[in-house]
Amino acid sequence: MGDSDIILGWIDESSDVPKPYLQRRHSVSIHERNPVFDEDLRDDLVEAWQEDGVTRIRFTRELFPCADEENPFVKQVVMGTSFVIFAYNNENPVCSGSDDVECLLVPHDAKSMGSQSIDFFSGKSSVVPMPEGVQQHDFLVENYTVPSKDTTYYCKFLQLDAPVNASHMIRFDPVVQAGNEAAVHHFILYWCKEFDVEKIGFSAECDDVANMPVFAGQSCRIDFEEILAVWAVGGSDFYFPEHVGFPIEGLQYVLLEIHYDNPNEIEGIVDSSGVRIYWTDELREQDAAMLTVGAPYDSTFIPGDMDVTVLNSFYGAPQCTLNSEIDPSQSVHAFAGLLHAHTIGTAIKFRHIRENVELRPLLQNEQYDFNYQQYVGLPQEVDIFPGDEFVCECYYKTNRVYPTYGGESTQDEMCACLVYYYPAWTATVVGGSKWTDQEYAEFFQTAIDNGWWNGTTSWSDNEANKTAYYYDGKNEDAVNHYLAFQARETREILCGAGGAPNDYIIPEARDEFIALPEDDFGDCNDNASQGADGDDSKALTGTEVVVISVVSAVVALSAIVVALIYCKRRQKTTGMQQYEHMDANEYGTTTTK
Repeated sequence: MGDSDIILGWIDESSDVPKPYLQRRHSVSIHERNPVFDEDLRDDLVEAWQEDGVTRIRFTRELFPCADEENPFVKQVVMGTSFVIFAYNNENPVCSGSDDVECLLVPHDAKSMGSQSIDFFSGKSSVVPMPEGVQQHDFLVENYTVPSKDTTYYCKFLQLDAPVNASHMIRFDPVVQAGNEAAVHHFILYWCKEFDVEKIGFSAECDDVANMPVFAGQSCRIDFEEILAVWAVGGSDFYFPEHVGFPIEGLQYVLLEIHYDNPNEIEGIVDSSGVRIYWTDELREQDAAMLTVGAPYDSTFIPGDMDVTVLNSFYGAPQCTLNSEIDPSQSVHAFAGLLHAHTIGTAIKFRHIRENVELRPLLQNEQYDFNYQQYVGLPQEVDIFPGDEFVCECYYKTNRVYPTYGGESTQDEMCACLVYYYPAWTATVVGGSKWTDQEYAEFFQTAIDNGWWNGTTSWSDNEANKTAYYYDGKNEDAVNHYLAFQARETREILCGAGGAPNDYIIPEARDEFIALPEDDFGDCNDNASQGADGDDSKALTGTEVVVISVVSAVVALSAIVVALIYCKRRQKTTGMQQYEHMDANEYGTTTTK
C-alpha cells in the first residue's frame, strides 16, 4: 500500500465504556508495516459499534482535500471509480504517547485483506421498497457447461410462465451461481417482439448464426433498442424510482445473453446464472425507456505499443432525437445510466450538448474499472430535449504488442454509454458513429506507405488476423497519424430511428460550438468554490462523503484499515480474485443456493 492515504479505525473495549479510534495515516513504502500517523479523526466519527463479531465504523471524509506541506499524502476522490484496499485484524493496536496516537499494528495475514471499487458520487441505485403483490421471475440458464475457451456468448430463449396484464418492471437483480462469480461477466435480457413459441428453451452460442433463430427477419439480439435489463461484473440490484417503471404486457418472450469470461480456459464450469425481474400491475406514473450511444464494432482500432492514452469518440447526432416519431416539445428526464468498455478502457464520459452548447456530462468515470460496472443513479435527474446531441468518449491505454479491435471478446474493446429516462419517447433512441470503409482504407494505406503497418487496408481483413499485423506504436509519426485520424472532423452517423445526417461535423470542429470549461471541483485555489458557470451552488468542492465500513465476520474483528489508492488500477487477473474470502453479497451479487 505504498503512497496510500489510509484510514485506521478500531474500538477498544478493555474498559467499561468502549473507546473508538479513527486516524488518518499514510504509507511511504510497500515494505513498511506501520503506516505513519498524520491526524486524529475522532471528530469525524458518526458512530462506531461492535456486534456479533463485526466491527462497524461510520465517518465522514472530505471529497476534495487539498494537499499541503503538512499533509502531502492526502488524496482526492476521483469522479467515478475509486479503488479501495482494506485489511483487518482481530488484535487491537498497542498504543502509547499523548492521546494514544503512537500505535504499533499487529500484522494481518494474507486472507484478512481485500479490495473493492467504489463510486462515492453515484454508487448503487437507491433501494425502493417493493409494493404488496409484487411478482418476480428468474430467467436462468440451466446447468450450462461453460466451454474451456477465453470468451463465450451464450444465448437462451425463455418466457414468463403466464401472460401479464399491463404492468411495470420495477427492479432486476443479477443471479450469479455461487462459485462462478469470476466467470460470469455480463448479461443482457432482450425483449423479443416477434417470436416462435417452438423456440422456447432453445439455446446456443450467440454467434452461431447458422443456428440462432430469426423472427420476422430479425434476431432479438440484434434489436439493441429492446433491452429489458443489463448487468455487468461488479454491479448490483437495480431499482427504478418509485414513480417510474419499465412497461411490460402480455406474453413476454425474451432472449437471455450471458458473456462468460474464462481466460484460463478452465474445464468443468457448470452454470445456472441469469436475472431476476420484479413487476407490479399497479402501474406507476411514468414509463421508462433507454437511450444508447456507442461504437459499432468496426469503428474501433487501437494500436499496440503506444505509450499514450488514446481517445475514441462516438456521436449521437441531434437528428437521432429529432424525427417525425418524437414530439419536438416533449422533454424527458434521465435518472440512471451505465458506462461500458473492456479491459484497456481507463475512463469514459457521456457528454451532453444542446444547440451547440455543451452541458454537464450525463455520466463520467475518470478511473474506469472493468470489474466494477453497474447502473448508477444520477445525482439529479437531467432534462433531455429532442435535438440534443451526445458524445460517448472512451479512453484506452494498452501495453499489448498487437492492435485491439472492436468486438465481443473481453480481449476486444467496446465503447457504450446508456441512460434510462422517462417518459418514454415513441421512438427508442440509439445513436452511434463509425469510420467508412474508404476512410479506414486511406488511414491504413498511408501507414503502409510509410512502413508503419504491415497489414491490409481492410478493417475486417485485419481484424480476422489480429496477431499477424503490427502497427508501429513506437514511431512518433505513426502515433501522430493515428491520433490525427481519430480527431477527423467528420463521421458517418447511425441512428436507431432514422434521420441520420450525411454531413455530420464533430462539435469541436464547429465555429459556433461552446465547450464546457474543464471541471474545477477538486482544484485547490480560490475559484474552486464556483461551478463551471460561476454559480457556487453547483460546486462540489467541500462536499463530504459518508463511508460505512462493514466487515463480514468470520472471527471477532476489531481493526479495519481502509486505503484509498490514487490513480492505480487493478490488472484483470487480480480483479477476478475479488470474491475470494468475501461473501458475494458484499458485491451486490444475488447468488443461487
